[in-house]
Amino acid sequence: MKKPKMTFGKFILELKNFREIKGHDDSLPFEGELYCNGVHIAGCWNDGWGGDANVKPVIGNLKLYNEVSKIVCATKWDCGKFALNYSIPMVCDLLACDNEAYEWVKREQKNHLVFKCPNERLTSFSFQKGGKKIPIAELLRTATGVALIKKSIAEHTAKNEILLNSNIRYPKVVLK
Repeated sequence: MKKPKMTFGKFILELKNFREIKGHDDSLPFEGELYCNGVHIAGCWNDGWGGDANVKPVIGNLKLYNEVSKIVCATKWDCGKFALNYSIPMVCDLLACDNEAYEWVKREQKNHLVFKCPNERLTSFSFQKGGKKIPIAELLRTATGVALIKKSIAEHTAKNEILLNSNIRYPKVVLK
């Protein structure tokens, strides 16, 4: 899984220094820094009480922030039944949710195969021996482990699930 980014025209937005914080649970409580094409343009946070993220532009980069904001706010987000215009706070919240998933996958993939289902839900599958989870790296060291991983990947991809593990790079594992 790649680090989450959103592209609006010539602008690539990403949330750096993302960190979940303690807060209410109506929305994802987080702190982070919004970057555009590698330039820090705003600080952002959400207290978790269900509102949009709070965004504080970086004074020295206000011109770029305003330019990005115009493009972002002019872009429609198709939600299926209706379309909304994006906003910078909405982008921050979406990137925060994607970063939370990214961090979860990074942690989970050590001992699990992680898949994205067709409905966008993430799921994980582990291998166990004697009630203990076997790390993926350990499985990759043996032919039997590689065969188990390959079989599991084939079963899940047959259900249109996408493997998200970045710790499985061996062609002999992912080739059908």
